[in-house]
Formats: sequence, structure tokens, C-alpha cells
Amino acid sequence: MNIVYTRYFQKSKVFLYPLLGIKKGYKHVPKNTYVIWDKFYTVDDRKLMAIYEHKNDIEYKIFIDKVLKPLHAYQSMHKISDNKDLILFDMSIFKYDYDCFIDGRFSQMSRESKRKIENYFTSVGKISNYISSFLNPENFHDDYAEAFGVDQDLIEDVYEVCSKADIDKETFKGKTIQDPFDLTNISISLDKTKINEQK
Repeated sequence: MNIVYTRYFQKSKVFLYPLLGIKKGYKHVPKNTYVIWDKFYTVDDRKLMAIYEHKNDIEYKIFIDKVLKPLHAYQSMHKISDNKDLILFDMSIFKYDYDCFIDGRFSQMSRESKRKIENYFTSVGKISNYISSFLNPENFHDDYAEAFGVDQDLIEDVYEVCSKADIDKETFKGKTIQDPFDLTNISISLDKTKINEQK
């Protein structure tokens, strides 16, 4: 079986999204994911943006309220259009693994994170084999050496068999109805009784 995969794919969707712990099988999966939000967040902020397209029905609202919002990494929700949202996750709790991801050191991600990623793709046929080779390249160096027609020592020196994330492709450049730092629509109510008591 050909285990070598060389085409580009959205790496944050494969290596970071599964870390959130969302179980497979939900109807709602991100259309795309990003690690940079142009003009707002860089990789140093350790964020993950997930774009969800939906019908704005009760099923989607339940998914947001019962699945996404309770996640420890959930930060906020930003509307792109009537049927598209950007969900912002704070990946600081996965600092080590996030930094490995940015550096392209996929094989050095923590054992727990590797387990989550592999479990997420367990039933996805050939993809699960590709994922396994990315996370445990030492078991596949000979396959990659043969596929590229190079000496195995060269592959072993490079060690990783998956290229780093393309930062441009991992950058969200679209617009949301409200930017993440806009507080104009947030109202603050004060208890008049307590204000009067303090006078």
C-alpha cells in the first residue's frame, strides 16, 4: 500500500482541531481552519479559527451551546454571514503541541495529542495511514526514501515526512460582522440600588 502523501492539505484541521476533543460523528464540522487571523492574531497568540457553515437551525444552536461552548479552549463566536460563523479557540492550553505544529515537528507532539489525532481519523480509511506516518515517521522512512528515489539516510536526517504548514494558507483573511476586539455592542448593566447605597 502506498503510504506516501505529498499533496498539500490544511494542516491545522488535521493536527490541531482534533486536540479540542470534539468527538467524530457530529454533522457540523469546520469548512476550514486557520491559525492566524489577519490584522488580529498571529501564531504567537496560539489561536485556532474554525469556520462553520450551517442552516442556522436548532440543531446547529444545540451543537454550539452543548458541544463547542463548554470546551475549555472555546473563546468566542463571530458571525461572517447569516449561515457562516468563525469560532475562535484559545490553544494556549496546548502550548507545547501548538509550537510543535508551527515548527513542523509533528512527530514531537505529545503522546496524548498524537492519540487524539489518530483516534479522530481512525475510521477514515487511507487517511489514518497517512496520519500515522506523519506522527511516527521513523516507521515509514524507507517508504518515503523509495517513493522519492533517495537514500534512506537523507530521509532519516530530515526525519519529518510532512511539510510545515503554509502560513499564508493558514491565515484567515475574510471579514466578520464584528471584529474580535470591538466592544461597542456589549452592554454593561449596573445595579442602581448598589450605586445609590455607595453614595
